[in-house]
Amino acid sequence: MEEELEAERQGRAKAERLIPSKTIYLLNNFFLTLDSSSKNRQRQDLANEFDELTERLDESSIATLAQVFIILFGKLIFTYS
Repeated sequence: MEEELEAERQGRAKAERLIPSKTIYLLNNFFLTLDSSSKNRQRQDLANEFDELTERLDESSIATLAQVFIILFGKLIFTYS
């Protein structure tokens, strides 16, 4: 693990020597912007999925309630017939 960290540090130091710091700054900002838009897209996807699941839950709850009503109504008719 320490060797991997040291290799990464050396790679960064070499890149910083070869690439001007302004370019590194611009690249970092570019990737941060990409990461931010990706997070926004992920949030929107999760919100859409949540809405879809909520709608499906509502539909299944109505169906379950209807089944319970039919069962209770059937018992009521059977009891008083």
